[in-house]
Amino acid sequence: MFEFNATLIVAIVSFVVFMIIMNNIFYRPILNIIKKREQYVDSNYSEADNNIKKSQELQAKRESAISNKKLECRQKIESTIDQAQKISIQKTNEQREINKQEIQSKKEILYKEKQNLQLDINNNVVKDLADTISDKIIKI
Repeated sequence: MFEFNATLIVAIVSFVVFMIIMNNIFYRPILNIIKKREQYVDSNYSEADNNIKKSQELQAKRESAISNKKLECRQKIESTIDQAQKISIQKTNEQREINKQEIQSKKEILYKEKQNLQLDINNNVVKDLADTISDKIIKI
């Protein structure tokens, strides 16, 4: 049934030669292509991971910068508001003083006019009274 002869050895040798030829011509290039694709995919995954990490870092920096700028702007706004309030209070106080001085000077002017009017009235009343008395005395 099973014979061990030269045909078997030729078949084994031809099979081994066929496997060596197929390995060099077909299997090795295909395996190389598969390895290159795996390396390419792995490198893309690692590059994608690196890019994700970089984008997360940049996002964190951006958010930090935004929060710092917001804080800085709030501080500037608050300081500007404080300065404006101080200036407003100062101007209001200055205007109050000016108004008080004007009111005081107007009061003094009115007081002097009142005194002058009272003197005029007193002089006129005394003169009229004197005229009336002198008319009555003359009539008598």
